[in-house]
Amino acid sequence: MKLRSVFLAVSMLSGVTFQAVSADWYVSLSTGGNKNSGTKQTPLKNIWKAIEMAANGDTIHVAAGNYPGKMSCGWIDLKKPVNLIGGYNADFSTRNPLIHHTMLRPKNEQNATRPTFGTLTIKTRKFGANASVLIDGFIFDHTAANSYHPVEG
Repeated sequence: MKLRSVFLAVSMLSGVTFQAVSADWYVSLSTGGNKNSGTKQTPLKNIWKAIEMAANGDTIHVAAGNYPGKMSCGWIDLKKPVNLIGGYNADFSTRNPLIHHTMLRPKNEQNATRPTFGTLTIKTRKFGANASVLIDGFIFDHTAANSYHPVEG
């Protein structure tokens, strides 16, 4: 009887699989703060802060706004496999990238700053071939940085 119970317990446990659970993070320029928890109700203010807090495989939902990068440097550095989903309204109740423009857009002050990077730099090679990054609902726009005068544009 005891052997039967042990066999039953082992067979039940062998069918149990563990799946990694990914988290959702929220970013809003208009309602967020970088000391917030990153939930829908208390979003972060900047994409770079959400990237720092996120774990591999997490999803970062971004509300409409012009995001100029960390400390307004002009670019965002993505060094982990996460999903970036833009196009939300301020309270994340609606997603429509054609209406709620989520822009990665450097300011004029970043024109010709060094080092010069693209608007979004993705560096996830160290995570291997199965690491994935999804970017959807963003507008990459350098119009404000394409100027010929350092102050007037």
